[in-house]
Amino acid sequence: MKTFIELLVDGEVEPEEIDDFIDEWHEGTSNDVPLHSFLGMAEIEYEAWLGHPGALDGIVRERKERLKV
Repeated sequence: MKTFIELLVDGEVEPEEIDDFIDEWHEGTSNDVPLHSFLGMAEIEYEAWLGHPGALDGIVRERKERLKV
């Protein structure tokens, strides 16, 4: 199963859908996995996003750049 970030990078979800994934984590059996991992973010990415939700665009851009290599 793809994470939110993988789906976002692949263009299969919109950034606004992150709340649905967070709700799924809260309601699901994945609570033993940290939320940042469930979303597919590194801790530093998650912290950046928490401080500035607009950082999600930068996270996706960096991931796409890594895929080009």
